[in-house]
Amino acid sequence: GAGHRGRGPSATIRVILLLLSPLPAAPLAGRLHARNRHVAGYDIERLARSFPSLREHVIPASGPRARATIDFSRPGAVGALNAALIAVDYGIRGFALPDGRLCPAVPGRADYLHVIADLLAADNGGGVPRGLAVRGLDIGVGASCIYPLLGHAEYGWSFVASDVDERS
Repeated sequence: GAGHRGRGPSATIRVILLLLSPLPAAPLAGRLHARNRHVAGYDIERLARSFPSLREHVIPASGPRARATIDFSRPGAVGALNAALIAVDYGIRGFALPDGRLCPAVPGRADYLHVIADLLAADNGGGVPRGLAVRGLDIGVGASCIYPLLGHAEYGWSFVASDVDERS
């Protein structure tokens, strides 16, 4: 673009500003971004095999076409599912939230990053920029640090994050 005259694409520094704003939860089937790892739903049984603390929350499939699930009305089950998604599907080990902190819905947060990647691709010849040259700024990161964790795991982006809450 006009702001990048005289510099090659490798010299361009990109900054992503993730504003602290709640994102609406999207149903898993058919509404997530095409690159979202959970666009086809959750494989609870696979996650539980790899993440033992999820096992106690699994509700077995109850028919030939049914899939195992969890009780999404139970915060402990939702927390275990999201921790399993972060560990198993994104390779992030040691994720834990302090007591009383909100548990982010991983697929929705990943979706937000995929949309940002698409916006950046529009200014990058159609290719999603990857790597540490893409720098994000997450103001109000929260205790989960979810956007920096997923952005780095998915695209290799780097982030600076801040929060006014010392526990976060």
